[in-house]
Amino acid sequence: MKKLISFFAGIAMSLSMLTSCSTSDRNDLVVEQSISNFFAYVTDLTTGTDAYYSQISYTLSLNYTNMTADVKIFNLRTPDGTSYPTLSLTNIPWSTTGKQIIVKGTDITPAGATVPVTFSSFNLTYSPRIIENNISAPGVGITFTINSRFAVTSANPNQIAFGTTTTTDAQGSSFVGQKTYYTFIFNSETRRVNITMNSTSFIPQMPAMDIELANVPYVIDGAMAKWEVESITPQIGGVPYGAFPITNLKGSFNFNTGLTMNFDCTPRNMGKYQVAVNCDITNSQPE
Repeated sequence: MKKLISFFAGIAMSLSMLTSCSTSDRNDLVVEQSISNFFAYVTDLTTGTDAYYSQISYTLSLNYTNMTADVKIFNLRTPDGTSYPTLSLTNIPWSTTGKQIIVKGTDITPAGATVPVTFSSFNLTYSPRIIENNISAPGVGITFTINSRFAVTSANPNQIAFGTTTTTDAQGSSFVGQKTYYTFIFNSETRRVNITMNSTSFIPQMPAMDIELANVPYVIDGAMAKWEVESITPQIGGVPYGAFPITNLKGSFNFNTGLTMNFDCTPRNMGKYQVAVNCDITNSQPE
């Protein structure tokens, strides 16, 4: 659990609650959230050119009285060489599912923009997640399109997911586990991700282990990071663990909704196991 708390604390550093306040002209309840150190994957829809940028920051202000949101965007850049000043999007409608806040709007012209810019679409999802010791680590996914030309996907490079891991043996018997949780470190420069399966037990008698899949190539597709690898040797404690070869690895992390992943594991002298992972972004901890 100490490792889980440490990872969560790293995420929490870039997602911190700033203040609750009232507007000057009426007693509106406004909660402001600081979001920093995100990456942005930007695609030029007219040329197909794409680029990754780091150190993208946001401020999210939620007005609970009139159900509108203001969003400030800092350090946004696009592949045509444009560096935007601070962009302020105001009065965007927001709603909630009870587990997730959704800020969504179209054809938004930022206040104070010094270059022509219109957000053809904007979508931000915010999933509050609290673990023990009262550590906050929300799941946040942001996608938007600028001037109907640049499509942007933005998220925290460090991600965590909780859910179910279903293992099916060669005879068709299945074991469903909910103690395994998954951490991701996306490297936008190398376009590879390190995936750690924490407290992993594929079968009941297997001792829980932290298994890492290192340097997995990925691509961004819409709001998702996707990967597909024919075979990979997992690592335990940084040491390759050839006794548990993994094949047919395929998965996607949707920054708005969660993780799905499938792979085959063939432990030595134990036959093949098929593993399916499903994690909802709103889940807060292992059961």
